[in-house]
Amino acid sequence: MSLELEARDRFEVPKEGIYLRGHAVGCLPRGARAAAQRFFDQWATRGAASWDDWLTTLASFLRALSRVLGVPAEELSPQANLSSALTKLIGSLPRRPRRRRIVYGELDFPSARFVCQKAAALGYEPSCVRAENDGLPLSAWERHLTDEVALAHVTHVCSDDGRQLDVPGVLRLCRERGILAVVDIAQSAGVIPLDLRAWGAAFATGGCVKWLCGGPGASFLWSRGDILPELQPLDVGWFSHARPFELDIDHFEYAADAHRFWGGTPSVLPFAVATVGLELSDALGTTRIRTHNLSATRRLRDAALAAGLAIRTPIDDDERGGTIAIAFPDDAQAVRKLGEHGVQVDRRRRGVRFSPHVYNTMAEIDRVCSLLALIAGKRS
Repeated sequence: MSLELEARDRFEVPKEGIYLRGHAVGCLPRGARAAAQRFFDQWATRGAASWDDWLTTLASFLRALSRVLGVPAEELSPQANLSSALTKLIGSLPRRPRRRRIVYGELDFPSARFVCQKAAALGYEPSCVRAENDGLPLSAWERHLTDEVALAHVTHVCSDDGRQLDVPGVLRLCRERGILAVVDIAQSAGVIPLDLRAWGAAFATGGCVKWLCGGPGASFLWSRGDILPELQPLDVGWFSHARPFELDIDHFEYAADAHRFWGGTPSVLPFAVATVGLELSDALGTTRIRTHNLSATRRLRDAALAAGLAIRTPIDDDERGGTIAIAFPDDAQAVRKLGEHGVQVDRRRRGVRFSPHVYNTMAEIDRVCSLLALIAGKRS
């Protein structure tokens, strides 16, 4: 069985139309409804005794995520969203003399930029690397990564147009200059094979709602094991404790692993659902998913160019995430016209975003390619 047929049968893909918004919300995996129902059944039949099952569910989430990312489960912490994860991380950093600056990129998702800016409340100086020619070249980072920087926030794939940044290059500069770096992998986890350790990253944040098809509310923070003992989060709760059920209010001891970032009573249902998507991503394989995605985005790229449309995402595969952004004479009108033909896309400032996932067939992609020519006015 081909990958696209194997995968499509394992997701609840909208029956009408063509869904190309994996950059926003991935399709529901079959089995996610059953996972949610198990949570409710446990709650209904066991009440407070459900916590044994719920903690097992959370552990399963971390194990599945560790397989997808290739890092130890004990270095991962469940989080509600990326903003919360980054806020906890910044608040945990060891204070180092002279290193009072937090650097972030202009192409970061707004939530990350907001968090970095608010780090001023902790005595940090936020500093933004401004875009140059719609990108963030290594030279721009090099000017900002001085010996005053404590943390650099680096986005792997930009949400606006799907371009990849030179994360290995930025992290090399960080290592050479003694700067800790956190990588936002929200738009790459699940569609691009990642090697966080080979990059030399100290931290990473991400979520399951997009390419990992896990729904909202299941995000994560990865912290490299050798750095964890130095981190002391301010946002703590009983699940951040080394012995959460000890309940000694006069003595707090951070958990030895990434659970120190967990905080108070954890949410369970989003992680029960997200585990199904993670297990499916692991079974299908990120490398195979990436190959399928590139085949689809190449077809869209070539069709757009043939129709005289501009590509806002880099042409080269190695510089592109899972999304390709295409600029029309009128992007809003193009989204409406595509919608009239059942194609679900959206637009940002750089163009209309098309994000084919493994559940999209090449027949669907070819149909969209023909519509590009129609909308561009190349044929009636």
